[in-house]
Amino acid sequence: LFVVNAGQNNICSWTVWKERLEPVLNLNPDYIVLMIGTNDLRAMYNKLWSWHLIQMWGLPEVPSLDIFQHHLHCILTQILKKRPKVKQIGVCTLPPMGEDLIHHPANQIIRDTNKIIRKVVTELNGDRVTILPVFEKLEEEIGRFHHVESKKSTPISVDYFVPMAAWMDVAHCMLGISWNALGRCSGNVVLSDSLHLNERGGDIVAQIVTEWLIEKGKLSPIPKKYKVVKRD
Repeated sequence: LFVVNAGQNNICSWTVWKERLEPVLNLNPDYIVLMIGTNDLRAMYNKLWSWHLIQMWGLPEVPSLDIFQHHLHCILTQILKKRPKVKQIGVCTLPPMGEDLIHHPANQIIRDTNKIIRKVVTELNGDRVTILPVFEKLEEEIGRFHHVESKKSTPISVDYFVPMAAWMDVAHCMLGISWNALGRCSGNVVLSDSLHLNERGGDIVAQIVTEWLIEKGKLSPIPKKYKVVKRD
């Protein structure tokens, strides 16, 4: 299995559509996993973040849910029409922005966007595009953890992710502290700085993608004699 990671920090759906998609398609992939939209939503949620992303990528317009829906539809349509040999596209629902899933307004935007993602995939009405339930599995893991621990810590808001990301990068790269441990410092289960996934969250996404590839016939099921070990 040959894998190319074409992801990039801070990238928005417009840049994926206009600048990144064609080089990826030129690699003639058989399977594509698409997780895009979190930075569009950051721009919708916070005006300063919006200004920064517009300046960084030269975005022609301020991100909105309608614009994101249009970009996502164009990305998927371009793949389907220009690369008929792509066997499957897995479209991820977006991870939470912070782990306050009920009260924080950022996660209401996430839920609204995930509805749009499902709508776009449904409207394409094809057997080559599949939803990968990333948000739902992460939500399940957050709930399971708090149930097992019999207590609920208060996660730090995504509003503070920029300074948190800065010191966590130093702690991880210079001191070797795991993203899971740094996430625990912030009251998080599957996130580190309340925006990016930690090892536990990344492992969940990897499991979702692996099961999808097995279902679609790309990978063989993992033999029962091998045990999948979760990182703490």
